[in-house]
Amino acid sequence: MSAADSFSAQRPWPDAIDPKHWKACTENDLSTKTPAVLAIQAAVQAAMAVNDASHDFAHIARVHAAALTIASKEGVLEQAELVEMIELAALLHDVDDWKYKEEGKTQKSPAEYLAEIKFDSEKSALICSTISRMGFKESLSEDASSPAISGQAETLLNIVQDADRLDAIGAFGIARCLTYGGSKKRRLFDPAEPPKLDMTKEEYMANKDGTTINHFYEKLFSLKNMMRTAAGRDMANARHDVMVAFVQQLLWEQAGQA
Repeated sequence: MSAADSFSAQRPWPDAIDPKHWKACTENDLSTKTPAVLAIQAAVQAAMAVNDASHDFAHIARVHAAALTIASKEGVLEQAELVEMIELAALLHDVDDWKYKEEGKTQKSPAEYLAEIKFDSEKSALICSTISRMGFKESLSEDASSPAISGQAETLLNIVQDADRLDAIGAFGIARCLTYGGSKKRRLFDPAEPPKLDMTKEEYMANKDGTTINHFYEKLFSLKNMMRTAAGRDMANARHDVMVAFVQQLLWEQAGQA
């Protein structure tokens, strides 16, 4: 065994997670790679360069990749026009995120990005409508009076919303939650402050002082049961278990038991 092999063999991690296996999620063979997708991808990557790592372009790229995986498992990859819209909605879904709006500054909307590349107006309207319904806060205000959708619009929403929610849970969900809380200087955990459950949309949007760990109870643990596709539900189960194990370990360590 060479010195290099010997050194490699002594690494304190298994080969399955060795950096030699790392791969960018933008290297996706399922993408349509249409001119519109490539143009929007480049524009969004530039626009989101200023965001913290919880809502940066890497998040967008993971949502894009997950959306394509779900589309494949749901059997819609042969519908090229729908897949292109799935990709565009995934790429644009956070460009004007309400959490990052600053007073006196404007954010370009998904509609404006699509207009700049002269994308089909009817498809643009469907993409923008999908994005407007994707957020967790919107689910807090949905009721029987909410307008129903069907067909292509429903498939588009189901796939892209599931993909976005998947990146909010699991290992990356944990990392993003901690990153966002740190960027807002939130306390990590306070046993004396229980989470606020069953909030309305307005209460959720106003809840800016809670601890980071409370967010798992207030949102993240709920997402597994909110998945819309069979593929999304299957993927969410394992990610949910990762979060539960993380919080359980944290509570054991907090008590000095582990």
